[in-house]
Amino acid sequence: MARHFEVNKGLAPASNKERALWTSRIEAFKAKRTFNDTTLHAQFQIAQNLILQFKYGLKSTSEIFDIDKLAKFMAISEVCLAHHSLTWHNQRFYYNPVIGLLEPIGFDCSVLGDDVGAFTKPLYAQGVYTNPPYSSEPIHSILEDKDFLIKYFTYLDAYSKSDFIDTYLALRDREIRKRNAF
Repeated sequence: MARHFEVNKGLAPASNKERALWTSRIEAFKAKRTFNDTTLHAQFQIAQNLILQFKYGLKSTSEIFDIDKLAKFMAISEVCLAHHSLTWHNQRFYYNPVIGLLEPIGFDCSVLGDDVGAFTKPLYAQGVYTNPPYSSEPIHSILEDKDFLIKYFTYLDAYSKSDFIDTYLALRDREIRKRNAF
């Protein structure tokens, strides 16, 4: 089974996004184990090539990512105001060898805290479309892919409905209470 990997190991400060993007390395988690296993090593090389093709705009979003899972991840990030996870140095992916595509792994999904007004602000994607150049985040190019956008807005609509949120919270009520008890 392939391991997930990260795209940056602190080669540039997060505040310098352009430099962080172009100086980042793609590294495997449990690298020693991955590189000592010929199958895992080969899968890592495929995954690394996919990320580089994304970084340089050589392939479409759907040729690199499982766009259904990516759309779900980005919609949940939007609904939860967890945009921090979309920053290049926080992105983590799993290479799925069965489908040959990358799947997102939520990482460092911090939210905006107690700012209730944040829920009335424009969507993350809106900032990308209305304020170019919004930033140099590579994930912004995904928002130009029509197939991805259809899925993204479908999930965004579903996940932002009060029925979905209420059902989700009800199913996890015990766990939420347990965590809030601390």
